[in-house]
Amino acid sequence: MSFIWPDDEWKKVSDIQYWNKKTEGWSGEFGDVEFNEENKEKVDKFLDSVFETGWSSKDIYLFGKHYKSIVFDRPNLKGQKFTYWSSNYGCLALILLPIFLIIGLLIRIGILGRTETIEIEAINKKTTPQQGI
Repeated sequence: MSFIWPDDEWKKVSDIQYWNKKTEGWSGEFGDVEFNEENKEKVDKFLDSVFETGWSSKDIYLFGKHYKSIVFDRPNLKGQKFTYWSSNYGCLALILLPIFLIIGLLIRIGILGRTETIEIEAINKKTTPQQGI
């Protein structure tokens, strides 16, 4: 989990993201968060995937390189999703947009590329509560 560019007193951060080394995907943008009562609930809901439910990613590889990841905020590729496009193709993806749309279709029907599904377990499910307290 990353809190990006917090101010000196940690009352505001520019972005919050969660990620895991098992996948190329990450949570997406949750930008310019001021830690007041309203936003605390939004941050808690955003981080619920990390701590309580777990999350999943569908990583897609094209010609041996990461093409894109579709990250879901729940396990089993369910919930809200965020698509992360690899920087391996950069502006080429915009210039050749029609070709990349066809590539996307060929990936979806299973003719092109390799797909890997990754499940990330919730942090609170990995830890066990202390007994006798």
